[in-house]
Amino acid sequence: MLEHPFEHHLAWRIFPGMIRPMSVHKLLEIDLVTVVIPCFNPDPAHLAEAVRSALASTVRPHELLLIDDGTSRPESLSALKAWAQHPGVRVITHPENRGLSAARNTGMQAAETDLVLQLDADDRIDPTFLEKATWALACRPEWSFVNAWV
Repeated sequence: MLEHPFEHHLAWRIFPGMIRPMSVHKLLEIDLVTVVIPCFNPDPAHLAEAVRSALASTVRPHELLLIDDGTSRPESLSALKAWAQHPGVRVITHPENRGLSAARNTGMQAAETDLVLQLDADDRIDPTFLEKATWALACRPEWSFVNAWV
């Protein structure tokens, strides 16, 4: 499969066979999605936009995980500390920088849901993205993931 430069930003992963077809109304009633945002010295304003865009979704995430991958900038640490106090947001910290893949993997392992959205700290999603992605996966159980082209 060809990799688009933006594909990983909004990749929606699900393990095959973990979701069964169901009505859209049912999908909107249950917590299906964990949003994982890897962070290494993120710009606080961009991080706020990313977090707010996920929390403003028409399908509210079960949990939003901020994976602090060894952040050292004081303003970034303050932003992560502030978001850790927000309901539905959990910060997981790597004591040292292990790289983007390790941060994403930490988020995947910590996710409590079958569906995980990987979002970069400087990206945003449309309010209906989670709804549409969940619906698409429910309608096409043979799919393993969906993504968005930016």
